[in-house]
Amino acid sequence: MRDRRLMAACGPLLLAAGCGLDVEAQHVEPWAQWAITFGVQPEPFVIALVVDDRPTGEAAKLRQTVAEALQTTLFVLGEQASWDDPAAWRPVDWTVVLALPSVLGSERLIGPDQVPAFLHRPRFITPESAMALADTVLAEMETRLAAPDASYRPIEAAAQLGQVLSGVRPPADEPEAALAEAGARGRFVLIGEVLATTGDDESPGAVAAYPMPSWNPRAEVLFDFTAVIPSVQPSPCLSVITSAEPPSRLRSWIELPALSSLLPIVQGWPCGAEWIVQMGLPPVLRFSIDGRHWCTSHPIAMKGPRAECLVLAESYAVDAPCDPERGWRDPMDEDGVRRPRLDRDEQGDYRTCEVTQFEGAALDACRTTSACEGCPSGWCRAEQLGLDDLGWSYDWCAMGDHPALLRFVGGAVAGAEARFRVTCNLVP
Repeated sequence: MRDRRLMAACGPLLLAAGCGLDVEAQHVEPWAQWAITFGVQPEPFVIALVVDDRPTGEAAKLRQTVAEALQTTLFVLGEQASWDDPAAWRPVDWTVVLALPSVLGSERLIGPDQVPAFLHRPRFITPESAMALADTVLAEMETRLAAPDASYRPIEAAAQLGQVLSGVRPPADEPEAALAEAGARGRFVLIGEVLATTGDDESPGAVAAYPMPSWNPRAEVLFDFTAVIPSVQPSPCLSVITSAEPPSRLRSWIELPALSSLLPIVQGWPCGAEWIVQMGLPPVLRFSIDGRHWCTSHPIAMKGPRAECLVLAESYAVDAPCDPERGWRDPMDEDGVRRPRLDRDEQGDYRTCEVTQFEGAALDACRTTSACEGCPSGWCRAEQLGLDDLGWSYDWCAMGDHPALLRFVGGAVAGAEARFRVTCNLVP
């Protein structure tokens, strides 16, 4: 018999799944169930670079520094993609786009359509693959140097990138259409644009003729802008927006209201080179969610080593079946038979899958070891004292609450373009 506690709080969606639990019926109490909904898909991250392409020694040093800083950023993002769990996949969705400031019009745009390695979407990011991507970016910059007499237009190139990637204006030609596609993938896109130059701008128009997209808190595009511009300050320098710096087109452009609303990070060259490498370019913050930081008012009910919980994945990719590589399977109907299920909400049709809780040796490994050797994709409730080598701590919950300690391994959750619903029975 299914638990009335569970039926009381599952709602129509979970009730239709049968909730997949075999527990004894009890009286419903206000604390008898805990539920949480979350999403974890890796947001597409577009790295847009406008870097000095002139054939000078100083510009070559800047390009090398930008590549080293890009490595820093990719290493950090790769680590964050793991949920701090060595047994989880580390999927990323990265796109690199270059805009050469000494090339005119859309011919300056270099993206994955010309350099396939600029689209990087592995299931498991490694330091080696992140370094290889940064090396590819540097190699492409070094093979596309400007002619000595070319007009140098970093502001024009940066504005073109920002406007098309963020959707402020429609693409004007095929190269811009390819660029716009990179900024439109997914429900939410992070764009980190970097302008790095050793000299001032020579774009023909007034600086106000090259607007960047204004910050919009409701947009599905999160736009982050960093500028590395010439500075007369000694090393190391923290800011170059000071009265000590001489006037320049770059400074006037950065101080325009629309660009200022983006709260850009502005660093000097060469005085800020050390900071640039340490902090990374672009220095975009990323956040992750994991089950070790969830708390419940009462302990999660257990049946032996297995938690009395149901984890459902809801994906709008309705044509794709439940993925066994992720530990997903069709949910169970009330007659005990697993069948495909499609549901609908205000966003459209979605497929519901159940995320498998481990059994046997995989369950023991998930609960007690950080490596989870031999584990497929799935989940468990970890032993509180068994995963200290993961760096998990247990003092984040308020006094009287209890850590959920739900652990998602492999691709059960990591990088999935899905919404997850977790429902657990609690004990008195």
